[in-house]
Amino acid sequence: MSHDFIRPKPLDFVILLVLSIIWGSAFGAIKIAVDSTGPFSLVAVRTLVGFLVLFVFLALSGGLKLNFARLPYRRLLAIGFVGTLLPFFLISWAEQTVDSAVAGLLNGAGPLVTVGRAAVVHADFPRQALTNANFEMQALPVTRDHLAAQGLGPKFIDYMATWDGFVAA
Repeated sequence: MSHDFIRPKPLDFVILLVLSIIWGSAFGAIKIAVDSTGPFSLVAVRTLVGFLVLFVFLALSGGLKLNFARLPYRRLLAIGFVGTLLPFFLISWAEQTVDSAVAGLLNGAGPLVTVGRAAVVHADFPRQALTNANFEMQALPVTRDHLAAQGLGPKFIDYMATWDGFVAA
């Protein structure tokens, strides 16, 4: 599988900026709303509004012609709980005591940490992820020899060894 990378156009950066403003402003809105409603009510309203917007979109686009009898409801409920309700609640609950900017930064840092970990454990991670459909990450903890083979120096490996569960003893 090969991928052709397309040079971003100025419009792509504008779209990214608009998306960032929308996404980032949500944390400020949550901070304001959670002070007056509480996390449970806020999550209920956010989820209901999201459902209604998606329902209207599906109704207008003809997407409601699904075979509802064959949907995996347990799996969909689990995904909805773990991927939407729980994060919405935890962010709302945290913003009762944490500044909204801190909540946004912490939420946005997760994917960056994951990619950083992948690059440390597999120096060729981007190429492997794009070209090898069967690629699997090396399980933690990794050996010092594995990290050295990825191009990490002895001092950095010693530093990584201070992280619990990252480098095998």
